[in-house]
Amino acid sequence: MISNKRTIYVNQLPQLMQESIKNDILYSLIEMKRSMSIWEMEDALSSRLCDLEDIIDIKKYL
Repeated sequence: MISNKRTIYVNQLPQLMQESIKNDILYSLIEMKRSMSIWEMEDALSSRLCDLEDIIDIKKYL
């Protein structure tokens, strides 16, 4: 069920998917002309997938 996958934590996903999400976050930040510290990135990658939907398109990870 998609709604259940939305609440999964990013760090519970396969490593390749985590890397893809990290790249999507970085690309999105570049587009927004914003930077993110290492700690903020670690927080983002430790959050739920649904928490990132304002930054990246999470549909491809569901």
